[in-house]
Amino acid sequence: MAKPIFSRYLDTNGDGTGTKTANGNYAAAAEEFYIQPAEWQTLSLARLIVYAEDTGGMDNGSYGNGITLTNGIRVILTKDGVDTDLDGGLAIKSNGQWKRLCYDEHIDSAGSGNDSMAVRWTFTKAGQELKISGSDKLRVILNDDFTGLIDHTFLVQGYID
Repeated sequence: MAKPIFSRYLDTNGDGTGTKTANGNYAAAAEEFYIQPAEWQTLSLARLIVYAEDTGGMDNGSYGNGITLTNGIRVILTKDGVDTDLDGGLAIKSNGQWKRLCYDEHIDSAGSGNDSMAVRWTFTKAGQELKISGSDKLRVILNDDFTGLIDHTFLVQGYID
């Protein structure tokens, strides 16, 4: 029997009801966007899709179109109360640095429109899905000013065990 698949944005509540767009100013206090399963669920997370949109001129040297990140973006798996740095302990501080983790990063220039960046981090390419249940979480932590971005989201896809 096929397992139910899902797509859900990481949000500030972890259950799909919080803020999903991560383009605020988190310089003074870090903000966490995450997914946490319902108490009765086990989620198998197959991939994370990062999307950022900004006015033209995105390149690999900064984040969005010229945003300087001091602290960067952290990606943490919390499982059984233990944190694992999925980013290897190195925060993402530029568009191009997503390639260190997942290789699949692409910037589209729309001419006179906004530029966009899409990142596909397929956990199964590293060997298997990330399984979370109970109080486990997949967390993206932001601790810089992202207000220059037009859109910025983190979408997780997988299935319910």
